[in-house]
Amino acid sequence: MGARVAVVVIALLAAPASARQSSPVHPGEVLDGPVAVYPEHLAGRRMASGATYRPTDLVAAHPTLPFGTELVVEAAGRTVRVVVMDRGPYDSGVRLLVSGSAGARLGLGEEPRWMRIRRQDESAGSGAGSAAVPGPPATAWTVQLGSFSDAETAERLAARFSGARVERGPGGTWRVRFGRFVDRDEAEAWRERLEGWGVSGFVRPSDAEEN
Repeated sequence: MGARVAVVVIALLAAPASARQSSPVHPGEVLDGPVAVYPEHLAGRRMASGATYRPTDLVAAHPTLPFGTELVVEAAGRTVRVVVMDRGPYDSGVRLLVSGSAGARLGLGEEPRWMRIRRQDESAGSGAGSAAVPGPPATAWTVQLGSFSDAETAERLAARFSGARVERGPGGTWRVRFGRFVDRDEAEAWRERLEGWGVSGFVRPSDAEEN
């Protein structure tokens, strides 16, 4: 996969906060939009669901759909079913990331392409891929970007990064946290990336109380 696609994927994860919003989705509803393929270097990494990403599995990443949701993706007469097992992309210009195998079946190259995406009717059964849907990870990590005495300041910081959220802490404080990661190493990698964008933070368990 070319350097351009890697840059695109990184940009997706740092997209404006408005891209985080998603309308409620129901079985059979059409979610047409651009689809991109996972970057090759993510093979072997844990997805947000806790499962390991393997390019040969028919899996996908979506910002909000529940893990295990089946999607039917169609383009130019080709159809593939994928299971949502990961989070992302956080960009209004790309609707879905699919595994390498799914992308190959769709004839998808290095550039995102507009496709028809449909949520599979739950009564239609399974068969969308080989990956089993695991339970939630035992431990999740997050990058805390700050703690503030007023919500407005916290919201302004969170709005700079897709994947950031504001949580109310004890004592009337508002904390800004970025992402939920299964692996602490992955959270640390994002902390370093955010620091390169001018925001310092630290890694902590996502359910940790504010000190």
